[in-house]
Amino acid sequence: MKYIIKESQYKNLFQHLIDEKLNYIRETCTNYPSEYIQDIGWDTCRQVYDLEEIEVIDVQTIIRRYDNNDENYTIKVDLICKTYTLNANFDEVVYDLKSMIKKITGFENLFFNYEIKLLSNPNW
Repeated sequence: MKYIIKESQYKNLFQHLIDEKLNYIRETCTNYPSEYIQDIGWDTCRQVYDLEEIEVIDVQTIIRRYDNNDENYTIKVDLICKTYTLNANFDEVVYDLKSMIKKITGFENLFFNYEIKLLSNPNW
């Protein structure tokens, strides 16, 4: 069964998928830290502990049409990674999330762009 997703629904869809997969990564890294995990890298497990939340701020769909009526979809997702950690790096987390979401959605041309937002610690 195929679903038709309107462009206005992409942001909610990607937020849901990212939240779901981020929870999967956290749970897997917590419960199986010493085992080899096929779809999660070791660096991802180290980085995910510094990550509080990921927010999808924009989703852009770029459609290229060719002479033979073929279409090529490129989806660009802009994210904000929220953290309390100074000098945090979430490249591996974002890479693994993108790989997991590519498998689920079938979108081959999927690009994630992220920036880091430093949160102020309420304990300070």
